[in-house]
Amino acid sequence: MKRQFALLLAIIMVFSLCACGKSHENMSKTPCTSKDMRGEAYEKAVETFGNAGFTNITTEKVEDLVLGWLNDEGDVDKITIDGSADFDSGVWYPSDASVVIYYHAFPEKEEDTEDAYDQDEITDEDDSSPITAETNADFANLISTQYPSEEMLQSFYDKYRSRRSGLIEYDCFISYKEYNKDRSKASFLLWSGDYPGEAGEPFDYNMDYTGPQITIKDEDFKGLSTDLTIFDVNQGDNVHVTISLCPYVNGTYMYEAILFDISLR
Repeated sequence: MKRQFALLLAIIMVFSLCACGKSHENMSKTPCTSKDMRGEAYEKAVETFGNAGFTNITTEKVEDLVLGWLNDEGDVDKITIDGSADFDSGVWYPSDASVVIYYHAFPEKEEDTEDAYDQDEITDEDDSSPITAETNADFANLISTQYPSEEMLQSFYDKYRSRRSGLIEYDCFISYKEYNKDRSKASFLLWSGDYPGEAGEPFDYNMDYTGPQITIKDEDFKGLSTDLTIFDVNQGDNVHVTISLCPYVNGTYMYEAILFDISLR
């Protein structure tokens, strides 16, 4: 009886080992869950899955970044295996299963060529002075328009990009402010007009506002003529600024700008 039991046990062990070896042949085990790599650099995700034995790894840009505050360029958005974005760690898949790593990116800028602009189109005003709503009808129209179209934003930039001054001066308010990690610099969102509420109150993005949003990124106020520091201005403050617009990026519906001066009003 003991001999028969030992023989049966040996047979079971042999078949179990064969089954295990066969089931994992040309297979790779997931090194993480579907959520573990979110926010990591996509190159690290590629390396992690490659080291785990996966051989069919591709990457895809998700051109969803506007400011790059919530996510950095190149951060993993999601990972799919054979089309599924929901998987656990330690699960066996065929080594050649399709692993697609999606990562955040800024939209690609259109090529800037001289032929794309009418350099002869100029205004009657002195182009060595800053543009203001009082002296420039196009700018007055831009900041009084609810949700300016991409065509309007691009057209305004194209028309005034070659001015000698290159500056715009106007009244606006700070709708959002965020410090960098060591609080040595801050980024701001500006909207034309006055803040629609009390300073410090949450900004309601569902309300109708006029003019384009303008973002100022990684500013420390050093080198400006202002006596203010980045800690002196906050969300809800009404300010007067002098800026220079950066080229418009399609799909953003806002301008990025360089700050030259700022004062509270």
